[in-house]
Amino acid sequence: MKKTILKTFVLALFLSTSCNKDDDDNGNGSLDPVQVQRALLVESTGTWCQYCPNGAETLITAEHLYSDLLPVAVHLGDIMTTPTSEAWESNFPASGVPNFYVGNDDVGQSPNGAIAATTILSPTAGIGHTWNKEGTSYQVSSRVKFYESASGEFYVGCYYIQGSIDACGSYSQVDVTGATTIDVNGCNVYLQNTAMIDAVQDAQGVWQGVYLINEGDIYTHEHVIGGHAGTNVWGESLGASTVSAGQEYDFNFTINEGFGWTQDGKILTVLWKKTGNTYEFINGYMK
Repeated sequence: MKKTILKTFVLALFLSTSCNKDDDDNGNGSLDPVQVQRALLVESTGTWCQYCPNGAETLITAEHLYSDLLPVAVHLGDIMTTPTSEAWESNFPASGVPNFYVGNDDVGQSPNGAIAATTILSPTAGIGHTWNKEGTSYQVSSRVKFYESASGEFYVGCYYIQGSIDACGSYSQVDVTGATTIDVNGCNVYLQNTAMIDAVQDAQGVWQGVYLINEGDIYTHEHVIGGHAGTNVWGESLGASTVSAGQEYDFNFTINEGFGWTQDGKILTVLWKKTGNTYEFINGYMK
């Protein structure tokens, strides 16, 4: 997100306290899992969706409020749609957009309570990974460690999550909320400050908002899922129907870069449990 106003000390302090527990790992992740339950936040969206700027604000705000969050934007019917996003949309069906899932639960447009409730749970398993880019592919080493015994049909999937994509040209966003307008360069730009996360008193004692999005910022599509490793969207089978506490499983994945992908994205590894035709989120790691 491009910032156009002065950052305050309060904002810096807020962001430092809301960063992920894994942020002190190197930029390509850590292979050793930690015993933390993370919340998968799946947003259904599209550039054609006239109210989706509201969803974008919700996603950006949630990312900064909750430390153990795995945010993923699933696009349908626009230039960012991929076979991966279509499969995710089928697994996390929404009756309208914008819409959010937290883990396996459809929470509509109000994800915060479910995120908070999820991240205090004791995890069944933890995940870590490291990755490197080699030419036009991402080589990922992932590890799953179970903290309690479990049974079922488990899969480990690996995904590329894109960095910020400016809403310009064919990526521009339809918007009837009045939050943005199209500038002379064909980009959506915000008309006012929004996504307030705090307030601070100035020298005159007047309360001023602290915002994540500021007037004049270019609207960006955040955390768009790009592609996946292998032929199965949901990854590789664990190869065991019953696992014991303490067991670890290592996987190596290759994700081939797609046309137009951003170069500042992250890798997401997810442990799924297949139940019928649905893949249920167990835990994950993004770095």
